[in-house]
Amino acid sequence: MKKIIILFLILTLQCIGIKSKEYINPDGGEWVTIDSALAYYEPGSNATSFYQGLSCYDSLNCVGLYGDFMNGYSYSRIRKTTDGGNTWFDIHGDARPPDYPFRRFILYPEKDLIVVGCDSGYVLRSTDGGQNWDYSKKINTLEPKYFMLNSVYMKGKTIIMSYSGIGNDFITKDGGENWSKMQFNTTPIVTNPATFSVIDSNMLIMSSWINTVNDTSMYYFKSTDNGITWTQINKVLKKDNFYSFFQFLNKNVGYSCHIELIVKGDMLEGTRDTNSTSFYKTTDGGLTWNKFYEIIKQGDGFSKLVVADELNLIATNMQAGYVKTTDGGLTWEMSDYFTYEGEYQGGYHFSNPVFLTPKNPLITSGPRILKYIGKINSVNDKSINLLKLSPNPATDFITITELNNGLQPIVHKVQIFDVLGIEVMSVGTGQDQSQQRIDVSHLPAGVYFVKVGNCIVKFVKI
Repeated sequence: MKKIIILFLILTLQCIGIKSKEYINPDGGEWVTIDSALAYYEPGSNATSFYQGLSCYDSLNCVGLYGDFMNGYSYSRIRKTTDGGNTWFDIHGDARPPDYPFRRFILYPEKDLIVVGCDSGYVLRSTDGGQNWDYSKKINTLEPKYFMLNSVYMKGKTIIMSYSGIGNDFITKDGGENWSKMQFNTTPIVTNPATFSVIDSNMLIMSSWINTVNDTSMYYFKSTDNGITWTQINKVLKKDNFYSFFQFLNKNVGYSCHIELIVKGDMLEGTRDTNSTSFYKTTDGGLTWNKFYEIIKQGDGFSKLVVADELNLIATNMQAGYVKTTDGGLTWEMSDYFTYEGEYQGGYHFSNPVFLTPKNPLITSGPRILKYIGKINSVNDKSINLLKLSPNPATDFITITELNNGLQPIVHKVQIFDVLGIEVMSVGTGQDQSQQRIDVSHLPAGVYFVKVGNCIVKFVKI
């Protein structure tokens, strides 16, 4: 399978029924919109749809959860892709009855298993990839009746759901079929765990902030029996940074980040908070941590941390700003936020990063899912205008003019790639080197790239 080496320009996936506009990216156009919930936006109302959950089973299969989050969660829909984000389709959706819980998190632990964690202990599951749904797996031991689901953690079919309140943490090892309430026989006693990391089907690491008169510390505990017993592995004093958000790749290697308020902003003066976000790494299972990057800037800190491997890390904030590294922290890329032109963007963006592949993270930003496709600075800008294509958008045929203008040696092949960088067509240029007419009627609707030599141009098939 051939991959396109250079993708460039700001792209927007054109889908039937979806309002599509190019977004303004402060980093120069290295992200592409691969899905949008704007089809359900009603002009003049505040009832816009926002993506609030995103999860990928592998590099092709992902699911996303969105709904009317500005209007009492009056509806919720689940969308799915099976081709790495090129096309999306609804697999579940309904309006919320009066006693229906607000859905919060969506998980995709196996190819046919989708789990949605909800407030009040409800769990919505599908075991056939989204064709049929079971809403009978309520966590009945969650009392009182209503609790907000704050966070979820997953590795394979081992899932932890953490609810508001004291000690409302539940675990399953079978993908949500059976749940048990977690017990914490720790020293000191933990009543309200802060963060978990699921390393494998048996090993868990937990952090908890103890805040008493005699002890204000962040403790780390490890369990090798799926949370039945815990042993302390670290204690961080309040005078030091708390490793607030963390993820372990294995029993030894883990990453964490900590946000600290430096300067409080003033809403009346139009100033924002200044925060410090520090990133740490451990190679001994959490016994010692070493800071390897720190960023201080105005706006929210980068608390949503996702690690693909020891080279690829991304963290986002609530406005979908991100900081990422692809070389283990030697160099970093960063943006403040994404803004959009002419679209309603009220409230938070519910930023939720995942890795489609190690070098292709996805993030949710308001009503959109964005995919990272690489920088444009390696493109020879002079090549952009050497290749002319029409019509654009196209239905049946495209015509390329000035085919080999300025290209040496002469190129005898035209390649077409989809938005994932996969070559979908390759045709010879023929004898007429001034133009080429290509039949694209068989291609599905979407964004494509035509490549002739080192010249690339984008077109949209409708």
